[in-house]
Amino acid sequence: MTKVYLISCGEPNVKKYKIGFTKKPIDQRLKQLKTGNHQELTVENIFESKWATKIEAQLHQTYKDRKISGEWFDLTQIQVETFLIECSNLHNFYEDWFKNSTFKNPKAIFNF
Repeated sequence: MTKVYLISCGEPNVKKYKIGFTKKPIDQRLKQLKTGNHQELTVENIFESKWATKIEAQLHQTYKDRKISGEWFDLTQIQVETFLIECSNLHNFYEDWFKNSTFKNPKAIFNF
């Protein structure tokens, strides 16, 4: 299943966070990201969902004012601590939407 992840790098008081998604095992994704990165990367959280790509896109939108570059963000400690709650809430939103929708092909709508 596809995963939304939160990865950090940097010193404790100046950490930066990457919000992304992967279908691969997280250790493979982490290895890819470490290539060319001199700082230590740490997996902070992982959330599995069939809606992972939508969740990731919505989190990017939610935190757009905290964006540094690409998928890297300067998140607050509260935003980091509530990452899994946000993912769960978004997952439930998409599940409810799909359950109540008369159109039952998410790949056609969401371009999976």
